[in-house]
Amino acid sequence: MESLTVVDISKKLLANLIEPGLQRRKDAAHVALKHILEDKNAHPITYNHTYIRTVQDMRSKKYENTLAELAEEHKQEMISEHGYDTNIDVKTFLESLPAMRPENNMETFSAEDALLCQMAYYKVNILFIFSRIFTNIHKDESKYFVNCVTKQVIERCLIKELATDIVSAIKFGDMDDKQVSNLAREANDIMQERERLTRKKEMLEEGQEAFRKELGGF
Repeated sequence: MESLTVVDISKKLLANLIEPGLQRRKDAAHVALKHILEDKNAHPITYNHTYIRTVQDMRSKKYENTLAELAEEHKQEMISEHGYDTNIDVKTFLESLPAMRPENNMETFSAEDALLCQMAYYKVNILFIFSRIFTNIHKDESKYFVNCVTKQVIERCLIKELATDIVSAIKFGDMDDKQVSNLAREANDIMQERERLTRKKEMLEEGQEAFRKELGGF
């Protein structure tokens, strides 16, 4: 602004046009950021259609792991013509399957299912869930949060249409006569000095005119 106008006008533009416009954008950015933080601190929710499939896959994986552990317990090593072979005792394995009955404790079942659903929501392993569950900071959520702040706060509120919104020909054209007058008016000290010098000039001219009359009009 100082390179385009005199110092006095640049100061007025900064105080009356630019700084208020930037402050409005800053206030709007704070409001947008507040809403984003409220959303972040709310209960996790998703509308992604893959969530249900992920939950089902994780439940199936849990069941498969249980079967694998049970099969491991019933492995038997047998000597064959090729050496040692590992087989599963099918009879004892089938007899142990009824032990895999559903969980009857409501609290245990609810806690395990809630944990599984949260794991599906964040798509991370259980160790990562336990390490981050109390801090409410997750990799996917962090990326989403950064994107929201970048697009909804910085780009929308601070950067979008910055030049045309703060200083533009339209802004000056929308000013009323009072605003234009205040912008173009000289500073008070300069106006006072101008008035003082004008009065002094008038006094000197009057004295000069009187002196001329005394000399016969010369």
